[in-house]
Amino acid sequence: MILELRKAAESEEPFLWEMLYLAVFVPPGAPPIPRSILSEPALRGIGSRLLKQLIGHGDALSLSCDPENPARRLYLRVGFEPQQNERTKLKRNP
Repeated sequence: MILELRKAAESEEPFLWEMLYLAVFVPPGAPPIPRSILSEPALRGIGSRLLKQLIGHGDALSLSCDPENPARRLYLRVGFEPQQNERTKLKRNP
């Protein structure tokens, strides 16, 4: 499969914001994340805020993240730890 990346067109931006919002997992029983968090002034630090909300529920969390992905620094900063013998897996215990 050959993939080609291109800059998103301005007309595609509302769709992309909607996909970002829908991609956020909200655990059962947790309050929904307000859409206002995606407003432009609130974008700085959005990853940290979303992770802190998820972490606040006290459940163990795991995720896969390529070691070269800049987001990995954020995951490590909020307490995720690399899993031995697994290149991309990170886990955070409550």
